[in-house]
Amino acid sequence: MSKAIEEVYAALKRSFQGSLLRPDDGEYPEARRIWNGLVARKPGLIARCKDSSDAQAAVRAAAQAGVIAAVRCEGHSQSWRCDEN
Repeated sequence: MSKAIEEVYAALKRSFQGSLLRPDDGEYPEARRIWNGLVARKPGLIARCKDSSDAQAAVRAAAQAGVIAAVRCEGHSQSWRCDEN
């Protein structure tokens, strides 16, 4: 795992209410599955947010570490990339 992803994980694990999944975690393969397999990626960290404060913390931690974040909502919504640029 990259140093930037480790920074995000360390920043979030202190107060994150949801779950943080890394590639070696058992729930990771199912959590990363999306409806369009043509654009399937393997993220370094999946943050399953419990509430809006978790979502804000995840996006903020990714931005501070310079990591590209994608936000996916429930259902069939698209993933949205969050870049500072």
